Amino acid sequence: MFDIKDFIPKRILQLRTARGITAKDMSLLIGQGSGFISNIENLKALPAYDKLVLICDYFGITVSEFFDEGNHHPEFAKPIMDELRTLDAQQLETVLAVIRGFKK
Repeated sequence: MFDIKDFIPKRILQLRTARGITAKDMSLLIGQGSGFISNIENLKALPAYDKLVLICDYFGITVSEFFDEGNHHPEFAKPIMDELRTLDAQQLETVLAVIRGFKK
């Protein structure tokens, strides 16, 4: 079962470490106190919705993408989809073949 109190801190930690930024620096960059992100990751607090939106904006993702636990790198999904929308059918087939090749 999905536990939001466990998911949010882990997801923030995953996205933050992938970006290579400290919890303190991220907190300050989103306009919060220096311990804001650390408190969330250490299960001391959960962000209110407006603060979660700030966090998602920082990562360049939507709240929906944040909660998509199957998408391990949501920060890449939108730019990739934007580029894919510009390709024709033959180019898309080529991209699909390349992706499938990576999975082998």
